[in-house]
Amino acid sequence: MSGVKREFIDIAERRRHAPVLGDLLRRCANVFCWCNRCGHEGIVPAAQLIAQLGPEFPVPDVGIHVRCTGCGSKDIATRPT
Repeated sequence: MSGVKREFIDIAERRRHAPVLGDLLRRCANVFCWCNRCGHEGIVPAAQLIAQLGPEFPVPDVGIHVRCTGCGSKDIATRPT
């Protein structure tokens, strides 16, 4: 199996089991974000993200839609708090 196909399968598998923003709201949890460029970190309320992205949006993909307030980078990693 080629590396590209394996990577595609791995991403699909993570999304299938990834928590979604609605799950975090029900558990009273938020989203922890950190910048892979400068190391800045912060917590974004799940309710705020649900208003923008919807309750079924996967938490690991939130980083695509946010920007670091420290350096302006879009290379953000996210996980539930």
